[in-house]
Amino acid sequence: MKIHPEAFYAVLAALLFGLATPIAKLLITDVSPQMLAGLLYAGSGLGLFAFYGITRILQNKSQRHHPIQTSDLPWLAGATVFGGVIGPVLLMQGLLSTPASIASL
Repeated sequence: MKIHPEAFYAVLAALLFGLATPIAKLLITDVSPQMLAGLLYAGSGLGLFAFYGITRILQNKSQRHHPIQTSDLPWLAGATVFGGVIGPVLLMQGLLSTPASIASL
């Protein structure tokens, strides 16, 4: 049985995302929610940047990537603002008053 890399990465991402909430609940007592959200997503960005760099080195150089189109920019901006800024801050804010087991659901 062959495991597709895309499926492996999707399961790994879901696992790490599920683990983030209980771990964040342990850290939220020492750090402000905004700072913790920023640190978590900065770490995520650095990890993705490193992963992208490694895969670019290992990939066939003749493969071309499609550039971001102008019509994609509003969707990208919305995903960044809501999913990368507002969502994490609200999650960390909610963890202050909610058990991690409930918040992760």
